Amino acid sequence: MVRAVTADHVMFKECIAIFRADNEHLPEEEKMNDKELTSYVLLDFELRQTWDFKDFVIKPTHQIRLPRAYSAFIAPVTLPKRLVRHNSHLFTIAISAI
Repeated sequence: MVRAVTADHVMFKECIAIFRADNEHLPEEEKMNDKELTSYVLLDFELRQTWDFKDFVIKPTHQIRLPRAYSAFIAPVTLPKRLVRHNSHLFTIAISAI
């Protein structure tokens, strides 16, 4: 069961469980089905090619220039269709940890 509010604490046990398709206990109508769900990860390197992991895809980064000499690389992640909207962020947290 996913908590409604994380209170700024990342619970990695909840994140790892989201990788297992057999742990989804929600009705089919709550799943995303045909809709593509995208999240974003912040990388410390530029990713120029698409990484296709069969279940999900990490797309090339977009560089964001910040004040002074700072910049960031943001990569869109196309999430698995088996995820539901209300807990899809857990998958992205686990991806960012890897």
